[in-house]
Amino acid sequence: MKMRDKLEIIEKRSTHHASNNQGSSLGGAKTQFKGDVKTGGAFILMEPESSQQLYSSLGQARMKTGIEVKFTFETFFRERDLLVTECVAGQSCTNDRNVVGGPFTLSKVLYSAHINDYLSLSVVPLGAKGKDIAASLNPLQDHALTGFSDTGPDLFRHCQGSAIGATIKGPKLAISAGKYLSGWGAHPSGSASAVCSGTLGQVLFQPLESTIFAFSGLNGYLQSPPHPLSKALDWSEIGTLIFSNACFKGTNSLGASSSISSAQYPSLPSLNSNSKGISTQLVAFSAETEFNESMQIGGWLQADREDWLCRAGTKSSQWALCLSKFPENGFGWGLSIGKSREEPFSMQRSQELHPPDGKHPVSQILLEAFAKIHCGKGFTLQPGLLYMTNGNARTPALMLRASWSL
Repeated sequence: MKMRDKLEIIEKRSTHHASNNQGSSLGGAKTQFKGDVKTGGAFILMEPESSQQLYSSLGQARMKTGIEVKFTFETFFRERDLLVTECVAGQSCTNDRNVVGGPFTLSKVLYSAHINDYLSLSVVPLGAKGKDIAASLNPLQDHALTGFSDTGPDLFRHCQGSAIGATIKGPKLAISAGKYLSGWGAHPSGSASAVCSGTLGQVLFQPLESTIFAFSGLNGYLQSPPHPLSKALDWSEIGTLIFSNACFKGTNSLGASSSISSAQYPSLPSLNSNSKGISTQLVAFSAETEFNESMQIGGWLQADREDWLCRAGTKSSQWALCLSKFPENGFGWGLSIGKSREEPFSMQRSQELHPPDGKHPVSQILLEAFAKIHCGKGFTLQPGLLYMTNGNARTPALMLRASWSL
């Protein structure tokens, strides 16, 4: 996407392809179909004694391996309103990197209403992501071989589930705000999932046609899941998209729970009645600029408020720098270097609320380089090289990713 269109990123959801694509007619509304098939694999050079660091490295890098099939239906209403429905088979619908495939699952429902030239509203009851409400300035978005390089600031990864948001847009400025909530239902084990809520805000500024800046912030709260032996009903267990005042009071249960003593259940860990969850405040600054219409350079820096204000000896930030060139056809490439870390605030690891032994989360440096070769008829190949440093472990990896767009 060209830099001159960057300020239109959010509005793009309600106007993209509205006038120059063909689709089927559905009650006066135009419906467009898009299909993507993606597969990837990797070969890792590792040492047996560094297996623990390797697991941490892979978790932070989030390599895009496995098979994924995605069908997207875009239906336009009132010329500029947009309904997006996505169905996915593969890792995206399970969030399990050990899954090779799987049945098709409805993964996203989004409705974007373009009120006027200055205001748009978005409602995402299912499959919400940070970029549905705000813009992620990242030249490698939808191109990178790892989730870390693809996502942009890590705070966008915590924006999942259901969301509602609004954007106010001017000639050179856009302000977005949204509320996210996830955690309905239950795990396969039968226990309720962790409830995570977050408020995302962003200010987007484009002083020049080729340069854009963004300041983003997330105020998030991850509730501790209810104990399996608790007699109190957790509000997240009531049903999907059913709300309760308990979710706004920072409490898990809708009723008083009976006390559980260690004498009755010696195999259970000791319970902390005052521990209802953890909160986090993340801020990120990102920028992107374009050279020669096809080469882009961008970067971002993210900090945790608790690290910088409350724990003076353990300051740790995450950052990334990337350079890319992706022409519409032919040969493209991307480079990225960044620092990530394991965070206690993670919806993928909801039960690991604190690092082991009270130590600060482990950080790592990730280098990524890849080529993108267009082979024609929507088929592309991406060979690449990764190099991860985690503690004393050094892990190189070769990756190959292929995609086919219908």
